[in-house]
Order: sequence, then C-alpha cells, then structure tokens
Amino acid sequence: MGPGSKRTRPGVSESIITELTECNAALSQQRKKRQIPPTLAPIDALERYTQLSSHPLHKTNKPGITSIDINLSKVCVLL
Repeated sequence: MGPGSKRTRPGVSESIITELTECNAALSQQRKKRQIPPTLAPIDALERYTQLSSHPLHKTNKPGITSIDINLSKVCVLL
C-alpha cells in the first residue's frame, strides 16, 4: 500500500450485496404468494401454549445444557 492510496477492507463486495438483495426480493415475492397450509396451528391455539420450563444455554462459568434430545412420544401438540 503506497502513500495516498485507499486502505482496502475485507468484507462483502458490492456485487455480492447486489446479488443478495435481488435474491431476497425474488424470494419475498414467492413467500407472499404461498397459501397457508391447513395443518398450521391457528393463532388461538398458540395463545393457549404455556412455558413449562426454561434452561439456560451452556456458560463458561456455570455448566448448562450443551445438547438436547426430544422424545416424540411424550410431546403434547394442541390443535
């Protein structure tokens, strides 16, 4: 780098930003046209959900949950 020259910074180039913006616009238009599936839980059912417990993620000063497994035979689904 010589005197008076601009310092280049690593990052996402303008061409990549343009490509991502165009892709986002195209995908957003497709999402707006999608039909809501009939199997999706209605809002009133979701409002009745309650939190049973809360467990913090692993921290360096206190051990916590580092992995999880779900037993599908014990999961309750309200429809």
